[in-house]
Amino acid sequence: MASEAIEDKWREIEGRVFGRCVWQHILPNRRMMLEGLMHKATGNVWIVEKTYDGPIPRSGSAKAWPHVAHVSVYREVAPEVSEWKEFEKALG
Repeated sequence: MASEAIEDKWREIEGRVFGRCVWQHILPNRRMMLEGLMHKATGNVWIVEKTYDGPIPRSGSAKAWPHVAHVSVYREVAPEVSEWKEFEKALG
């Protein structure tokens, strides 16, 4: 499936299933981003791993974002884990 089709399908699912993003972390290779998204049905934070088909532009850049090439969803983080620092602490 082409990156554009994957991205379109993910946006449809994301809008229906998830609410606000409570944290984001771009990995050093700048091709992957982790997000903590509120799951609408449970109110829990789920982790979403997005891989892009090119590097994510740095903050303030006028460059267009690359397309989402792959998405992995990891469900239910403890309700008290709503910030990146709490997630790191929960991992030990």
